Amino acid sequence: MKHKEVTLMNYVLIGGDARMQSLYRRLKRDGESVFCYAMETAPLPDGAKCTELPKSADVYVLPLPSEKRRGHINAPFCPSPPETARLFAELPQGALVCGGKVSAEMRETAEMFGIRLYDCMLLPDFVVGNAAITAEAAVSLLMEATPDCIAGKRILVLGRGRIGKLLGDKLRALGAEVWVMSGNPEAAALAQALGFGVLPKGGGTSGFCMAVNTAPAMTLSPSQQRGFDAGCVLLELASVPGFDPDETAHCRLINAPGLPGKYAPDACGELLRNAVNLIVKEHMQ
Repeated sequence: MKHKEVTLMNYVLIGGDARMQSLYRRLKRDGESVFCYAMETAPLPDGAKCTELPKSADVYVLPLPSEKRRGHINAPFCPSPPETARLFAELPQGALVCGGKVSAEMRETAEMFGIRLYDCMLLPDFVVGNAAITAEAAVSLLMEATPDCIAGKRILVLGRGRIGKLLGDKLRALGAEVWVMSGNPEAAALAQALGFGVLPKGGGTSGFCMAVNTAPAMTLSPSQQRGFDAGCVLLELASVPGFDPDETAHCRLINAPGLPGKYAPDACGELLRNAVNLIVKEHMQ
């Protein structure tokens, strides 16, 4: 019987957190050639890191999000995170690059240097999986934040996107009294039809034990934020803050950026591996 040939590839992982380290381990386990760049202080095995950017890789993988601040790669394990434009200038013309949460500016920079840049966040399986991990991690944080049970707690979830929907379902399954607030009238109506409480615009916020923001905007007015009871736990999940620290100084504010990578880096690494595989199969020449 003739065996099917397996084509191994050369990967370079650039920057990122524990999710990228998990991706490294998965790729190595599959027999791929993998090097890590801009991860000088990351806990990786000997020989994994490179001080110069390899120019002959088949695939370059950027972290999620790809940029921590505008114009610079998200590289927490690098003392001097590389500038995006300078990095792209070093890559060969036509290089295949996978990233996450790619901004319009980053995409324009890639086009300027002839880089084929693809965003994992445009893949349905990836964004839903990432949202599910975020929602589970949020539940874990809320449980840690109280010595009591979630059951019976009155909890407000701001936003009815993927994370907001999954989180609301998980909290209600634990017996919480879940209320939602959404700027989308249809989403709010659907939530009400499913049995969730719906906080109207300008509605009172007293009586909630916890509130979680999943919307990338400040949806609550200053008076609503001041209306939370003293000691109310506020969990911030969005990239754009929804809680004003000055208006919520009487509450317990928990900022949780990059939650999937901190809570379940291995699961995130698997998601990222699958997303990169899909992009490679579709766009590799």
